[in-house]
Amino acid sequence: MPYARNAEDGRRVYFEDEVGEGVPVVLHGGFGESVDLLRLSPIAQALPADEFRLIYVDHRGHGRSDKPHEPEAYAMTLRVGDAVAVLDELGIDRAHFVGMSWGGRLGFGIGEHAPQRVRSLVIGGQQPYRWPDRPLTRVVTEGLEASQTEGMEAF
Repeated sequence: MPYARNAEDGRRVYFEDEVGEGVPVVLHGGFGESVDLLRLSPIAQALPADEFRLIYVDHRGHGRSDKPHEPEAYAMTLRVGDAVAVLDELGIDRAHFVGMSWGGRLGFGIGEHAPQRVRSLVIGGQQPYRWPDRPLTRVVTEGLEASQTEGMEAF
């Protein structure tokens, strides 16, 4: 199976590469979307195989990528390091990045922390601003924190 190893923390990230002659496009899906679901997305289906080399990536904590339990393991700089590790593993200097939802959030991080690796960013269903302190944000954050100590039942 194709894995890349993040140089910063050694975590493995799973990816699938549709090797081709086209321009590389790295696709990251939303929260809970694995490579298998991402491959079936309308965006992936719309990109012509003869023009683009599609690279599907499982976020850390999803699919076949490593699933660290420490919240700090999901810092944006480490997640960006996962994307960079995939490019390095494939010998790609720069790529187009397409991210939907949680993948869009990562796209903003790639633009901030690794702009030299970006040809373009296509981001859907996300915004670049800090998430507001609102009831829904608190409930999700508290649920994720509780799941760390009490297991997934708490979430």
